Amino acid sequence: VPNEPHLLVSAGWDRVVRFWDTRRGEAIRTIPECHVCGDALDVLGDELLVGAFASPQAPVRVYDVRSGVPLADAAWEKAGGATRTGTGTGGGGGSGGCKVYAAQFSHAAAGLVAAAGVGAVDGQGELRIFRRDGLRPIGRAPAARGVTALDVTSAVGKLQPGEIGCRVATVSGVTVSVYEVREPTQDLN
Repeated sequence: VPNEPHLLVSAGWDRVVRFWDTRRGEAIRTIPECHVCGDALDVLGDELLVGAFASPQAPVRVYDVRSGVPLADAAWEKAGGATRTGTGTGGGGGSGGCKVYAAQFSHAAAGLVAAAGVGAVDGQGELRIFRRDGLRPIGRAPAARGVTALDVTSAVGKLQPGEIGCRVATVSGVTVSVYEVREPTQDLN
C-alpha cells in the first residue's frame, strides 16, 4: 500500500481480504465475503479496489484502506439493462452476475476503473469501464470467452481538452485485445 509501506493486502479463495501489518507479522483487519480468484486487487492512494469472483456483494467494490469501510460498489448489468448482482457461488449459480477475475484502477487517468470476468450463466466474457467516482459504468466490451486478465496503461495518443483516457489490454482464452478508452472529464467530480 503506497501510503502505508508497512501494510500489505491479500485475498483469495477463502473469501477474506486481509490487511497485514509487516511490523507485527499478522493481519490487523479483514473484509469478509470477497472471493478473489485472479488479479483483482488494486490500491490507489487510500482506496482499495476489489473484484469479487463470487460474492453476495457487488462484484466490483472500492474500500477505504485505513478502515476497510466500503466507499462505492458497481452493479454489473447485462447488455440490455438487466442487473447482474449477487453473483452466487460455483459453476454458474446465483442470479447471472459477473464472476470478476481482474480489476484495476487507471493510475494515470485517475477517474477510471476497469474490471473484467465471465458471466455466471452465459460463460461469455466482458470488460467494463467505470468512472472511479461512484463506480458509474461508462462502457463495455464483450468477449467470446471469460476475460482472465487485464492491464490498464496511460498511453492513449492525443487527448482532446477536457478528456481523460487510457488503454486496456485483456486476455480472453488465447486472444489479447486492446481497447482505447476516452471519457470527458465533466461530471467526474
